[in-house]
Amino acid sequence: MAKPTIEFKDGKKIVTYPSGEKREHSKESLTTAKQMFVKRREKIDEQIALIDDDIKKIG
Repeated sequence: MAKPTIEFKDGKKIVTYPSGEKREHSKESLTTAKQMFVKRREKIDEQIALIDDDIKKIG
């Protein structure tokens, strides 16, 4: 299976897929995506903490 190629130029990340499709990602769009994933991770960590508390209570 062919892999996409990744270039960094003109202040952007350019991903070219084997089909020829290209996607450009700016620093701002990557930062926004990172913030979204950090927020998800925080929610997951909260859920894990709640489960850990329940496990301790069950003993």
